[in-house]
Amino acid sequence: GMAVYTKLSRKQIESMLDRDQLGKLLSVEPVLDGIENTNYFISVASTPAGAVGEYLLTVFEQLESSELTFYMRWLSRLKNSGLPVAPAIVDVDGRTLQQLVNRPAALFNKLEGSHPQQTNHRQCHAIGAALGRLHAAALEIRESHAGPRGLSWLIKLAESIRSNICPSDRATMDRALISCQRLLKRSDLPHGLIHGDLFPDNALFKGNQLTGMVDFFSGGEGLFGFDLAVAINAWSEDARGALNERKHQALVAGYQNHRTKSLRERELWADFLIVAATRFWVSRLADRLLPATGNMQDSFRKSKDPEVYRRILQNHLDRSPMAPL
Repeated sequence: GMAVYTKLSRKQIESMLDRDQLGKLLSVEPVLDGIENTNYFISVASTPAGAVGEYLLTVFEQLESSELTFYMRWLSRLKNSGLPVAPAIVDVDGRTLQQLVNRPAALFNKLEGSHPQQTNHRQCHAIGAALGRLHAAALEIRESHAGPRGLSWLIKLAESIRSNICPSDRATMDRALISCQRLLKRSDLPHGLIHGDLFPDNALFKGNQLTGMVDFFSGGEGLFGFDLAVAINAWSEDARGALNERKHQALVAGYQNHRTKSLRERELWADFLIVAATRFWVSRLADRLLPATGNMQDSFRKSKDPEVYRRILQNHLDRSPMAPL
């Protein structure tokens, strides 16, 4: 990928383990599908008797410590709300962040499970429930952190590639942007801290049990309806880009167990689904068309096909009545 990998020596990792007082380093394995960070799985003998601890060591290539302290606090609060996340491990001085090779780094407990290759309705129910709990927690946290991928960012990005796409795609984009503008105009929509990217490759399962939610580092302030719609598109779309109703309903049912959609969100629901699909269609297109934009947060979607999201978007547009602004 485009990530700048920081090569770490065993010595550097051992000095970090000493600060965390975790034990003796057994093995180090670089994680090759790193997105914008460098990741290593490390095993540690945590007791003389040989109990083994498994950790994820992350060196943050993009975010600075000042921003990361927010994410570390957010993760520990989500953990306290009962969500399956791994907050950073606190060292002897009560710090979660350390410096390695002049970059901030942190250690996390390694979460069990694997990414679902094919989603099923039970997993959809579980992810919906977790997202509902995440939003319910966000309403209590009352802390704000600018989300890097908001509606105005999306509209700007779409405008920047508008002249590079074919006329029929342009017509699709223009219709989709009407929905973006409509959501942007509404100051009364429920919002708070959202994940923003809750795809199956950011969730871990053992069978149908959700064991982990990962990669919160591009999350931040945003619309709850948008976060939910991103998950619905990602977890319940079928091969034709239409929503599988059983998975869709299961996800929403799980969500509503923890947070009920407001009337305002229900009124604009077609717009939310359109905007959530537009978000990934446009950013994937931009990655193809503007490789130099440093659209790094999305660089791991590099290999991912914009076409999938164009189909999902087209399906939403076909189902939604043409409404004036």
